[in-house]
Amino acid sequence: MDFSARTVISPDPNIGIDELIMPITMAKELTFPEAVNAQNLHKMKKMLLNGPDSYPGANYLLKENGQRFILAYGNRRYSKYTRQLMEDLKVGDVLLRHLLQNDVVLFNRQPSLHRMSMMAHRIRVMEWNTLRFNECVCTPYNADFDGDEMNIHVPQTWESKAEALVLMKVQENLITPKNGEPIIALTQDFLTTSFLITNKDNFYNRQNFCLICSYF
Repeated sequence: MDFSARTVISPDPNIGIDELIMPITMAKELTFPEAVNAQNLHKMKKMLLNGPDSYPGANYLLKENGQRFILAYGNRRYSKYTRQLMEDLKVGDVLLRHLLQNDVVLFNRQPSLHRMSMMAHRIRVMEWNTLRFNECVCTPYNADFDGDEMNIHVPQTWESKAEALVLMKVQENLITPKNGEPIIALTQDFLTTSFLITNKDNFYNRQNFCLICSYF
């Protein structure tokens, strides 16, 4: 499908609970239709020139008159055809650009048993091949890291992105409707580590102390 993706999940405790690390190969396949305006015209021209292979780029161009151009063919940087497209880019055209930092996606794990089986995350585009998120958010998804796969769905309008953030953002789903208990919280590894590093018999030199503080 055009606007969804699926791969194995892995943990990353160094990101926020509402963040999701997406592989760059995935971000180059999934697109969001962004309209060209006076403020982003320069950025859109640069993305058009980058095309589908260079990140951040774009895969398609939709002209205001309804024409659709596929950017996967030809050498965009030196092609007169593509140069002309870039120079003719004007306010009102729509560029199907790659997903960028802080774009909103819906994150889902089957079986979807309750409302928190699908929530909205902001993405960070990085290397490697797995979807990474904070372990605190495992419980609502009933996820673990023994080979589980999860799905991404990309909202295609600004309105749907805003609605996802208002209704489905992780911070809006901290408490389960079942009994009012917090469902997104520190568990297991976090609590064990907190106990170990604050044990009264532990002493740290300045270097290790500063290192621990930097993690917080």
